[in-house]
Amino acid sequence: MRKSVIIFLLLACNVVLAAMLVLGMMKNRERWAWPHVTIIRELGFNEQQADAYRVLLGEHRDRVNPMLVRLREEKEKYFTAAARGAAPLAFNQINRTQNQLDSLLGAHLAAVYKLCTPAQQQRFDEAVRKVVAQVPR
Repeated sequence: MRKSVIIFLLLACNVVLAAMLVLGMMKNRERWAWPHVTIIRELGFNEQQADAYRVLLGEHRDRVNPMLVRLREEKEKYFTAAARGAAPLAFNQINRTQNQLDSLLGAHLAAVYKLCTPAQQQRFDEAVRKVVAQVPR
């Protein structure tokens, strides 16, 4: 009898904790939004702007994704060599690729800025700060 009461209480606690987690996520759903959704919402893009933004985003991803794969490979080579005590030249290539990625991001943000109306441009900087905070590092 005592074991079944303890098991029931533990099960009830798990259900309550799961419900709290789900309700907390729903309450803070902005925090869980994808960066492009945050941009569209925060800037108040109309459908035409949102469509143009999605096109820009697709083009940006097409340029960036291969570079991210290359960066990951370069880092694997570097850390493998570094773990063996070598001082590989791959570190310089990692820096070059990261700089290229940063330049592409800057160009992408400038293109998005051009989509904005003057009123939206005032909110652009704040929205970018929120998006950067959401991006995993």
